[in-house]
Amino acid sequence: MSITAALPSQKNCSASFEAAWQRLSLMLEEPGAFAIQFVFSSDYELHSALLRRLQQTALSLTVDCLELPKTSSAELSDTGASSTPTTAQQLAEAITRHCLANIFPPTPPHPRLLLLDLHQALPTALATLLHTTAVDGERSAILQQALADSRALLLSRLNERRAQLAAYGPLLILLPEDWTKPAAEYAPDLWTQRLSSLYLPPPIPCAEDHPGTELALSESSAEAAPRAAERNILARWQEALCSGQTQRLPVSDGWIAANTSAKLGNGQEAEDLAALCLRLAYERGSLREQMISQGTLGDMRLRRGRIEQAREAYTVALSVAQELVSKEPDNSEWQRDLSVSYDKVADILRRSDPAAALVNYQASLKIRQDLAQREPDNTEWQRDLSVSYNKVADILRRSDPAATLVNYQASLNIRQDLARREPDNTTWQRDLLIGHSNVADILCRSDPAAALANYQASLKIAQDLARREPDNTEWQRDLSISYDKVADILRRSDPAAALTNYQAGLKIAQSLTQREPDNTEWQRDLSVSYANVADILRHSDPTAALENHQASLNICLNLAQHEPDNLELQTDQIISHVKIAELNPTVPTAEARAHLQAALQLARQLASAQLLTHDQAGWPDEIQQRLDALPPA
Repeated sequence: MSITAALPSQKNCSASFEAAWQRLSLMLEEPGAFAIQFVFSSDYELHSALLRRLQQTALSLTVDCLELPKTSSAELSDTGASSTPTTAQQLAEAITRHCLANIFPPTPPHPRLLLLDLHQALPTALATLLHTTAVDGERSAILQQALADSRALLLSRLNERRAQLAAYGPLLILLPEDWTKPAAEYAPDLWTQRLSSLYLPPPIPCAEDHPGTELALSESSAEAAPRAAERNILARWQEALCSGQTQRLPVSDGWIAANTSAKLGNGQEAEDLAALCLRLAYERGSLREQMISQGTLGDMRLRRGRIEQAREAYTVALSVAQELVSKEPDNSEWQRDLSVSYDKVADILRRSDPAAALVNYQASLKIRQDLAQREPDNTEWQRDLSVSYNKVADILRRSDPAATLVNYQASLNIRQDLARREPDNTTWQRDLLIGHSNVADILCRSDPAAALANYQASLKIAQDLARREPDNTEWQRDLSISYDKVADILRRSDPAAALTNYQAGLKIAQSLTQREPDNTEWQRDLSVSYANVADILRHSDPTAALENHQASLNICLNLAQHEPDNLELQTDQIISHVKIAELNPTVPTAEARAHLQAALQLARQLASAQLLTHDQAGWPDEIQQRLDALPPA
């Protein structure tokens, strides 16, 4: 693929995954050879999906794979500790002994791939060593200190035994995103010997996936501020949490208290309140309260990034919901509870195990179809059904476009009916916006005219919502993306109209970054918007095109200072440099040469580190050819 074909405006969420996979898969090419890669992650789902693919590929290639630290009580039982660790230092020393004993057994094993997960698996292992799953304030502080201590200690010990590591095959070390400098500090020799370091960025919403995530698990979705009544309930539960006087508290109020605390940013307190709800539900013997409390506990854990613990709570909630339905199959409320439980389990699995997620989503869909048939006028159940159709379609999107379109269209039909019933209901209006956009995404290639009609319908709704609440940043970003989607369809058939829409999206992106200059997601959105406008102007107004390309490049360069290992930002820079150079003679030859030389240097660095994808492999040669074609200085 040529460089200029790799437009930064392509909002493809799978790009980050595939680029990361290209780098990690290098470790399997010669499993007997020693190589080190560091991975710094801020996206749990991408982290988990990459590890899963690496493990599955290793299995298919019959490459032994050892993942550490172990997280079960049995596997952690022999840590060499004389008693149960209770301090941060004892925990760090115990987990380090556990890992080193498995990495360097008395009898050296055959070469194998070693996955050292010091990001997601380590907290679970430490909590298991501490013999706790409910972490109170004191234990939370111990675990936080033990996390930092154990990462530092283990990296230091591995650095001391780097010569021994060479006999054991490739080593992959996974760390939190802010551990780049500590890794180099505690393991300087491993750092200098590394094959590469990889940064997994937080997920950037994609044009093809946005905004079809109305029930997404991310905390990034906008939430209404707690109301006075909710704050009053929270205050009562906070007092009860301190005093222990919980006898007369309704468990249902506890769910409100936990969610209110979470909205206010008190993650630990919210989880403690959810755990209190669960204890009261068990003491009072209410199965349904146990089920909802387990789900609430899972929600609070998920907000804090405790994915495995959230999955455990959701799985228990599903089991209780199934038990309730088995007792009263005709109880509609319990049937709906069961469908919600299926959804929550599936939401956790959708990236790491999409096949299992699909099974759970389909089970939820079947329940909601039955409920909607029982009560066609129940708008809540109709909306539930539309959400289920979307969730099934999301999983099928890449494997079965025809089935995807059927499900998205079914969802859209319901949302059109609901919006007709209550045109002033903004939730249903935004649902309708999402429905049109989802259908259009699938029709882009097979029926561009129908795709455009749906995108324009989505844009009209986004405009109306943004007018209603100009300060709602989520709706403003919806509007910006809607303009971009219309423009993407029009850029070949009607460049002038495409430019108008891209400029409208750019204006919103500028406004959002002015509100929050430190929001890196919005900064990259702005970079993409500048590049979109520049691409349309390159022939009609090369001077304006240059200004927009330079603005896009400046943002990329600024972001790259904070994220030097971000591969996406590095490839964005290459593309921007080349596109600016292409504007010659608007760009003087000397400047064009400087941009191409900067692009060539970056491209060669990525090529030497084997970080270019198959489609990008020809970039260094292509840039060199462009340099050679320039007039002599």
